[in-house]
Amino acid sequence: MSNNSSRESLPVSLRITDVEKKRGLSKHYVYIIEVTCRDGSRYSIQRRYKQFNELHGNLEKRFPVEAGTFHVKDRLLPQLTEKIYLGRSAVRDVTDKRLPLLNSYVKAHMHTHTHTHTLTHTYIRT
Repeated sequence: MSNNSSRESLPVSLRITDVEKKRGLSKHYVYIIEVTCRDGSRYSIQRRYKQFNELHGNLEKRFPVEAGTFHVKDRLLPQLTEKIYLGRSAVRDVTDKRLPLLNSYVKAHMHTHTHTHTLTHTYIRT
């Protein structure tokens, strides 16, 4: 893949379009994220809240200055909604309340510095 071709497939827009309940060994919800690329192509991915939380933790570790670890005024990374424990995240009401906040979170990532995009793009692609 050429550099130009890989740039064209870079995401330029992320939007959570829906929530879906998954059943299996554990019941949980996934957020359906529509990804729009520079070349106009689109695809959807599914992510659990815990995956947003993992991404956020990885970004904070890898980019402590941008995370505001040393000085809050330096914070560039968006804030993530708080994790709800004790199995409550399987409740639809919690998921619905998180949706607009997570939508703001993923959209904010599209406006952060370029060097943080590498990890975010890896998260989107996998």
